[in-house]
Amino acid sequence: MVTPEDANECIGGYPNIGGYPKIGGYPNIGGYPNKGGYPNIGGYPNKGGYPNIGGYPNIGGYPNIGGYPNIGGYPNIGGYPNIGGYPNIGGYPNIGGYPNIGGYPNIGGYPNIGGYPNIGGYPNIGGYPNIGGYPNIGGYPNIGGYPNIGGYPNIGGYPNIGGYPNIGGYPNIGGYPNKGGYPNIGGYPNIGGYPNIGGYPNIGGYPNKGGYPNIGGYPNKGGYPNIGGYPNIGGYPNIGGYPNIGGYPNIGGYPNIGGYPNIGGYPNKGGYPNIGGYPNIGGYPNIGGYPNIGGYPNIGGYPNIGGYPNIGGYPNIGGYPNIGGYPNIGGYPNIGGYPNIGGYPNIGGYPNIGGYPNIGGYPNIGGYPNKGGYPNIGGYPNIGGYPNIGGYPNIGGYPNIGGYPNIGGYPNIGGYPNIGGYPNIGGYPNIGGYPNIGGYPNIGGYPNIDIKDC
Repeated sequence: MVTPEDANECIGGYPNIGGYPKIGGYPNIGGYPNKGGYPNIGGYPNKGGYPNIGGYPNIGGYPNIGGYPNIGGYPNIGGYPNIGGYPNIGGYPNIGGYPNIGGYPNIGGYPNIGGYPNIGGYPNIGGYPNIGGYPNIGGYPNIGGYPNIGGYPNIGGYPNIGGYPNIGGYPNIGGYPNKGGYPNIGGYPNIGGYPNIGGYPNIGGYPNKGGYPNIGGYPNKGGYPNIGGYPNIGGYPNIGGYPNIGGYPNIGGYPNIGGYPNIGGYPNKGGYPNIGGYPNIGGYPNIGGYPNIGGYPNIGGYPNIGGYPNIGGYPNIGGYPNIGGYPNIGGYPNIGGYPNIGGYPNIGGYPNIGGYPNIGGYPNIGGYPNKGGYPNIGGYPNIGGYPNIGGYPNIGGYPNIGGYPNIGGYPNIGGYPNIGGYPNIGGYPNIGGYPNIGGYPNIGGYPNIDIKDC
């Protein structure tokens, strides 16, 4: 029969190892008391009065929350194990076996280097925080909260857009590198390592000299813009939007047509040079260095004096036109379109037939001179300087008095005709066609026959 004393010794049927009571009906495994009424699982003492959950000792006097051991003597805060023997600071697990420095979790299984959290699950390489949730690629900090794309630092606090470094501390606007250490103004690349002055791209790899764009892919030579997309050949501006053909400036805003300069500020009309600094009026060259006055060419290399053309290649002597294509011999105009033969003017608009002057403004009919200033009526010469009255010739050098011919070469004395070819002796007419024998008139139409001879 079991006495009350025996019953006290045999609670749970376990011996009181270590001389401790079997609190909770559990054996004193390891010779430790069943502190808190918990069994000494694993043979460890119930330090702190906590059970040995998982069969682990209560190192540090903390409970084995989650069934994990108190490695390092730290409590299993958050119910996580003390992996690596580090405390679960912040109640986070020691993923990767790293301590929760700064009280942050080891997201991604990386250590909290620098006491920063592994935002984005990236390691704190270089001891910098993962600002923006980006990794510290290259061991550089995520300044500005941008990723270190390409493994370059975010100098200036700008992102490495395009995977290029922020050289000069400028952002990679447009995703282009800051070649030469210049910013990508306008979002254009620094081609050639030149800055995008004026916010224009360095097309062709040339600098934006003067703050102008490299339109057409040409350099801004002389600091001028490539207006019209033409190069600034010779370092001159493309005034008027024309190219500097021949390397000459577009003076006056005209193109250098033919590759000639716009001397005098005139256009190279017709593709000719402005020789003498005159305009190519009419699109003709300034041959001889004379201007194309009137819009006519300088044919023969003569100037267009008077604004007339050099027809026939003759000069406009006297400032008159070469009408008919004849020269202005003597400096007279070719009136009527006739040449100035003999160097005389075409008075009356008649030609100088025979090389005689048109004295009196009459034509040289028959090729005779206008002697006395009379016309060559009938095409006869003005012999004696008399007019061909009646259209008869001045035979004998006498005038055609009365408008009669000088028949026989006699004068029309008295203003009568030389009928019969006889002279008007005595100033009488040759009535009947007889001579004025004796100087008497042929009264009745009879001859002046001497009566003595009858």
